[in-house]
Amino acid sequence: MLKNIANRKFFQFQNLNLSYLDSETQSEQIILITHANGYSAECYSYLIEALRDKYRVIALDFSGHGQSEPFYDFTSWDFLREQILALVELEKLSNIISIGHSMGGSSVLRASKKKPSLFKKLILFDPTFLSIPILVYGSLFGIPIAKNAIKRRRNFKNIDQVRKVFKKFSAFSNWNERVYDDYLRSCFRASGEEVELICDPKLEARYFSTPSFRSFLDFGKNKLETHIIIPQKFEVCSPLRGKKIVAGNPNSTLTVIPDGTHFFPFEKTEFTLNKIKELIELCLPHKQKKKKKNPPPKKKKGGGGGRGEGGERGGGTTPKKKKKKKKQNPPRGGGGGGGRKGGGCSR
Repeated sequence: MLKNIANRKFFQFQNLNLSYLDSETQSEQIILITHANGYSAECYSYLIEALRDKYRVIALDFSGHGQSEPFYDFTSWDFLREQILALVELEKLSNIISIGHSMGGSSVLRASKKKPSLFKKLILFDPTFLSIPILVYGSLFGIPIAKNAIKRRRNFKNIDQVRKVFKKFSAFSNWNERVYDDYLRSCFRASGEEVELICDPKLEARYFSTPSFRSFLDFGKNKLETHIIIPQKFEVCSPLRGKKIVAGNPNSTLTVIPDGTHFFPFEKTEFTLNKIKELIELCLPHKQKKKKKNPPPKKKKGGGGGRGEGGERGGGTTPKKKKKKKKQNPPRGGGGGGGRKGGGCSR
């Protein structure tokens, strides 16, 4: 199925062999997709297929995901940001509308902060923004989501076992069947007589464990047009943080959906695709009809302004208000409403 949607390509990044999908559509508008931690570019193939007729769509596999080579010895989230920018530089991309999910969302936001001239707009699905309290707690006791990731089971008897077992988990129970098939195909591989998760749980935990206080500085008001969509029962991006980020641009928006989870792009595929199309169209150039200039108001003869006022402005239509004469206060200064609503002196 993927062969008819996009071509798989590879490039070198810091001596690592990284992979990405490219629709290679002849279009000036670039759509760049960055995936969630533990998943792959191919999990979003339904978006690539739906958008590739009009736009060139590129989707990156981060190191250790999909068909990209793993690396464990990085020290911060800069490692994710630089992978994105390396691909952008390789393909000489600009005018980018980026769609980022979870950690892919926070990483592409940071990439746009470093190279703002290359990005046109961001569409972020529940991006991973860890708060200062969580970072402080994590520096002492470990990041909670990293602790959960490292406990993840990696090896299974076969892919049918994975299909049955994972569907029992709430995280996967409501997924679209096509997305679920793409996930099983692109996030697992044969390992001897078994199958294993391509993204090592240790690496997934490593990604979650390496945010820095410096990266948090990128999660303030964003001048670039940014649209954040989060579920009402949010996990990693609070409405407060979302509002803070979108406050930097009058065209930015925050959408809170009443149902769905952190994985709503995999659950609510029709909603997600329609929302993306709506937000993409908002920023594409449209031919605007030239507005007819209103003729200047005709000046009335005689200098009168309707009620005899405004003659000084050459017949203006807005008459001056007559100034009310101030009533003199009584000599003892006690009148005028007791001093609260004017008339008397307030102390």
